[in-house]
Amino acid sequence: MRRILIDDIDSEDFEDILLQIEVSFDIKFERNELENIYALGELFDHIENKIELEDRADCTNQQAFYMLREAIAQTLEIDKSTIGLQSKLADLMPRNERRVLLRQIDEHLGFKLNLLKPSNWVEISLMILTLISFATLFYDSWIGFTGLLISIIGFRVVYYFAKELKVETIADLVKKMTRENYIRSRRYATTFNKNEVKKILTEIFSEYLSVPVSR
Repeated sequence: MRRILIDDIDSEDFEDILLQIEVSFDIKFERNELENIYALGELFDHIENKIELEDRADCTNQQAFYMLREAIAQTLEIDKSTIGLQSKLADLMPRNERRVLLRQIDEHLGFKLNLLKPSNWVEISLMILTLISFATLFYDSWIGFTGLLISIIGFRVVYYFAKELKVETIADLVKKMTRENYIRSRRYATTFNKNEVKKILTEIFSEYLSVPVSR
């Protein structure tokens, strides 16, 4: 694992990570609150102390699984005992019905799972268009800006109609759910498990930075 200091992280990426942490742990960072924090370990300790909820030594992943299983079973009108951790999401949610089914599951849970993405080739094509357009700005600003505008609109459109799954199994989705919506994945939203916080934070940073990180 790579040990990362906060100064090593791009400022925009760090802002995105903090937003994710705020959503997941239902906290709010004040302006300049973190200005004297330099290492991830210090940040993790600060966040852990910032969560003013009852500490209960129970498993959030287990609670998230039960919550998710109930939501899927009710939405699909199937026996929840048929849904296990290794159940394939593609089998439970046929491609042509995914957007509707996931909207209903989100409503049942009370938050969005953000489970869908466009096809890889579409994303790659738009990324290439973005890079080419950016490079073109130095030679022909009008063509460059037009290309960037098309790519921005393209990203919005393809994500709006996306139908590909970001993860494969219920177990994968449970992990994603607890990482992105930790407090709301618990049976009682006024509690948290202090022993889980640093593990979840490590997963959030590793996910955003695309590298395993250590404190």
